[in-house]
Amino acid sequence: MVVSATLATVGGAAPADVTPNAVNWPDISATASGATGTQTIDGINTAITISASDSGAIGVLSYSVAGASFTAYSGPFSISDGETLNWSVSTINNDAIGTITVSNDSDAGATLDTFNYNITAAGGI
Repeated sequence: MVVSATLATVGGAAPADVTPNAVNWPDISATASGATGTQTIDGINTAITISASDSGAIGVLSYSVAGASFTAYSGPFSISDGETLNWSVSTINNDAIGTITVSNDSDAGATLDTFNYNITAAGGI
């Protein structure tokens, strides 16, 4: 007697993969403002939610998804597989030094990367 079994995926969909491939944004050191290099978020099969936290005092943390204009960071945002992500830090009157931690809220807050910034105020005060 031959017994055969067939495995079926319920609903036909693969489970959500919310853990992207590794990214590595470089540190920022600049006058007035500076940006990290662009990193591609890939290796996921559904959009994920990204958040950022800052260990220092900064003027403005901004981000750009898929080459769009920079947007001031005000809270978590979504990004999809294959989109690029770039960060910028700027200040006007005070020097800004700190570390940004970028987290994947869709993966229990797992840290995607950290980068340091050292932005010197333009012209000082």
